[in-house]
Amino acid sequence: AVDRKLVPGASSSGTAMSISGNFAVLGIAEETGGSIQNPAAAQALVGIKPTFGLVPNAGVVPLAGSTRDVVGPHARTVHDAAVMLDVIAGYTAEDAKTVASIGNIPRKGYTSKLNPLALKNKRIGLYGPGWLGEELTAETQQLYDRAVKELESQGAIVVTDPFADTEFAEFAKSAGSIGIESIVYDMEQYLKRLGPNAAIKSVHELIKKTGETPSALAKYEEALKNPDAIPDLSKFTEARTKYLHIFNGVMDQHRLDALVFPQMYKETPLLHSEDKIADTTVPEINIAGVPLVTVPAGYYKSGSPFAIAFVGKMWSEADLLGMAYDYEQATKHRVAPTLLAKP
Repeated sequence: AVDRKLVPGASSSGTAMSISGNFAVLGIAEETGGSIQNPAAAQALVGIKPTFGLVPNAGVVPLAGSTRDVVGPHARTVHDAAVMLDVIAGYTAEDAKTVASIGNIPRKGYTSKLNPLALKNKRIGLYGPGWLGEELTAETQQLYDRAVKELESQGAIVVTDPFADTEFAEFAKSAGSIGIESIVYDMEQYLKRLGPNAAIKSVHELIKKTGETPSALAKYEEALKNPDAIPDLSKFTEARTKYLHIFNGVMDQHRLDALVFPQMYKETPLLHSEDKIADTTVPEINIAGVPLVTVPAGYYKSGSPFAIAFVGKMWSEADLLGMAYDYEQATKHRVAPTLLAKP
C-alpha cells in the first residue's frame, strides 16, 4: 500500500494494493459506484472505468449487473491499462449487453492514441460548482490548479465550469443513487450461470443455506418472490437518458474532448477515521454509463496521493487514454511505494 495509515480506497482496493505494491503487473477491478476509480486514486494508480457494456461482466458477482456494474483495469501506467483493456473489451454471447460494443472499439486498439502530443489543442472542461457544488479543500484546489497548468503546458485549452447554468447538479441530487433495483434478478442469473455443480444455484438456495437474507437483497421483497422476473428499470432508464442528454449537450455545446476533474475533493481519509472517501464523479457517471480514466497527479503534504480523472462521452476510452498518457509522460508524478518488511 502507499501508506497503511490511509484508507486503501474501499472495494477493489485489494486489486489496487496488489498492483501498487508490485505483487502483480495488472489487475481487474469492478465498479458500481467508485470502486475502480477510488482505489486507483488512493493507491496512485491508473484505473479505467469503462463505458457500460464495453467489457463483459457475466462472471462477476453483481450489485447492479443490468444497470451500472463494469469491470476494468488497474495498472501502474496508462500503457499497461490500455493493453489490458484491449484484452478484456468486446462482445461475448455470455453477456448480451456487450452487443453495444460492436463497432465502438477502435480498429487499432486502445494503445493507438497513446501519444505525447495527445493533449495539444484538446478542449478540456474543468471541475466547478455546476457539476455538483462540492467545494474542493484548499490543498486539493492547489494540486488541481497545478494539474490544470500542466494540461495547458501540453497545449490543452481549458473551459471553466462547463456545467454552470445547466440542470446537472439539481438533477443529480433528485435522481439519487439508483440502479441497484435489479440486484435480485442479476444475482439469480449469476448463480444459475455457475452451473449444475455449484454449491448454491439460486437466490432462494443462497438465503436457505446462509440462514439469512443478505442486506442488499432484503430491500427487494417483491423481487424475492420471483427472482427470475425481469426487473422494472424504467426509472433507471429515464435517469440514464436525462444524464446523457445533459452530459452530451454540455460536451457538444463547449466542443469538449474531455472533462478533467480532481478525482476526490479532499484527500484520502485515515484508515480508522469516520471520514468517507470524497469522490467528485460518483454515482453520476455510473448511472450515465460514461468512461473515466484515473491518473496519478501528485501528492498531498501528508503523502496521500492526488489523482485526476479524465471523463468523456460513451466509447471514448481511446481518446481519454491518449490524453491521460500525454499528461502522465509530461509529469511523471507517480512515485513507486517503498515496500517494508512486516514490523
